[in-house]
Amino acid sequence: MGALVFSLSPRIVGSRRLRLVLVLSILAYLALHKYIPPLIHSIRGESSPSATFWVPLGISYFTFKLLHFVIDVGRRKKREGEMGDFLSYLFLFPAFTAGPIERWDHFRGNRETLATRDQWVGGLTRIAVGIVKKFAIVELILRARLQDLDATTLATSPDAGALAVWGYLILWYLYVYLDFSAYTDIAIGAARLYGIELMENFRWPIFASNIGDFWKRWHMTLASWCQSYVYLPTIGWKRNPYIAVFATFFVIGIWHGASLNWVLWGLYHGAGVAAFLTWSRWKRRRASRPVAAPARFAGKTIATVGTFLVVAAGFAFSATHADGHAWDRVPVAFALLGKSIGLGG
Repeated sequence: MGALVFSLSPRIVGSRRLRLVLVLSILAYLALHKYIPPLIHSIRGESSPSATFWVPLGISYFTFKLLHFVIDVGRRKKREGEMGDFLSYLFLFPAFTAGPIERWDHFRGNRETLATRDQWVGGLTRIAVGIVKKFAIVELILRARLQDLDATTLATSPDAGALAVWGYLILWYLYVYLDFSAYTDIAIGAARLYGIELMENFRWPIFASNIGDFWKRWHMTLASWCQSYVYLPTIGWKRNPYIAVFATFFVIGIWHGASLNWVLWGLYHGAGVAAFLTWSRWKRRRASRPVAAPARFAGKTIATVGTFLVVAAGFAFSATHADGHAWDRVPVAFALLGKSIGLGG
C-alpha cells in the first residue's frame, strides 16, 4: 500500500477525487482489520479465545502516516523525496509498532547520512532511560502491584472504598504513562543510532496544570495529528470549537481500539477540554488583577494536582476495556468513577 500511495502521489497534486479515494481506501483498510472484526464478534456474543482475529502490526501508526502524506501532498501541491526514503519513513522499525507518529517533512529534515557521536551518546542514554523505566519501574513495581488488583472487584465489593479506587486509577495512570514513554524513549534512542531524530511524544504530562496543557504533553504526535486533520478541518466546516473538540477526541478515543470504553475515554477528555475552553473564555472576559507570588504558586499546585486526578479518573474507562464485549465493561468503568467520588458501596 505504501508503494502504491507514493507512486500515485504526483497525480494526487492535481486530483482532489484521487486524494479522496486514497483517504477512504486507507480508512477502509484500517477499519477492515482493526474495527470490523471485533465489532462482529461483539454482536455475535463471542469472546476470547474463539473470537481471535489478525491485526497487522503497527496498523494505526502506518495508516496515519499514509493519511498524513496524502493530505499533505494535496495541501502543498507537490511531492518531495524518493520511494526509498518514503518506505524508510513509513516502516522505520524503531517507531513502527507504537510511534511516535512521525511527519514526512520532519523525517526528511531531521536525519543524517551517518549518525554523529553526539547522536550515539544521546541515543544510548535515551535507550538506557527507557529500559530502566520499563523493567525497573513498570514491570517490577507497577505491574506487580496492579496484578493484585481487579477493576470488577473494586467496582462491586462493598469493602473497596474511594481510596482503594483512587489508588488503582493512579497506579494505572502511572503504569500507562511510564510504559508508553519508556517505549518512546527506546524508539527515539534507537533512531538516533541511525542519525534520525524522531518527534517527541511526551513532555511530563503528570505535571500539566490543566487538561489543555495535558494534551500538549501527552501523546503529542497523536494530538498534533488530530489537531491538523480533524480539529482544524472541523473548525473550518462547522465554525464551532466545541463540535471540533468532541470530533477530535472521538477520533483519539476510537484510534486506541474498537471498544466503547475507549470512545468514552476520548469523549471524557473532550468534555474536559470543552469545559476548560469555556472557563478560559470566561476568565479572559474578567478584569485581571495582580496576584501575589505565593497565591500563584498555591493556585498552580492545586491546578496541577486537580488535573492529575481528573486524568487519572479517566483511566476508569481505558483500564476496563480489554475484557468482554464492546459494551459490557462500561458499567464497571462508571462504577469505579462513582466510587471515586463517594457514590456506591
